[in-house]
Amino acid sequence: MYTPMFFEVDSEMIPPFELPLDTSNIGETLTKQLEHILDTEEKTIMEMYPAFTNKYTNENPESDSGLEDWVTNRAFEYNLLNMSGKYPELNLLKQKILESYRTYASEMHLTPTKVYIQVWFNVLRKNGRFFTKHHHAHPSRLGDPKQAYVSGHICIRADNTHTYYYSPYLQEQRNGLKNIPGTLTLFPSWVLHSTDQNISDQTRLTIAFDIITEKTFLERKMDNPDNYIELA
Repeated sequence: MYTPMFFEVDSEMIPPFELPLDTSNIGETLTKQLEHILDTEEKTIMEMYPAFTNKYTNENPESDSGLEDWVTNRAFEYNLLNMSGKYPELNLLKQKILESYRTYASEMHLTPTKVYIQVWFNVLRKNGRFFTKHHHAHPSRLGDPKQAYVSGHICIRADNTHTYYYSPYLQEQRNGLKNIPGTLTLFPSWVLHSTDQNISDQTRLTIAFDIITEKTFLERKMDNPDNYIELA
């Protein structure tokens, strides 16, 4: 469902901004199945793939130190949907994402194009790492940040946490959405977003993804382009 988020302003020099979001629900059964998959596969992902370093965006490589114990730091190294042979329910996840994307593309009047997707997952433990303000339009993801397209996340398990979205005009102005298990949210890849820290004993689990156009895919300038698979 197309659910724009409105940012109000007081200054005549700052335009109001309506952030185009699309939200839907993947259903309780699939959410529980995905919860089991993420709990099961976290250790395997951590052991199988090396920690990513932001070699394109950080001048100081030491800024990546300490991230080796975070599964999110393997996000570029695999595609969760490629595990569908082991977990057939991931085919249903792909279909749910495709349905949401088609609705979003229609609402946004996006030019029809073949698109590709990369999917990973995030684990946020009590008082542990969380996502500060960031976006998905940077060279290590896309090769050329001007080609940013659509990103999304799915809440799988959470206890009183939020995802925040920021105005492009006033970067300290943010609106939050509570993370409700089963909710799938789509947004433009260039939008800054963040989370609050998980202070619950319950581990927060989310699935995230980037959708790119065929033009971006064929240029193959992103890290590990073979991890992207055709969505539509």
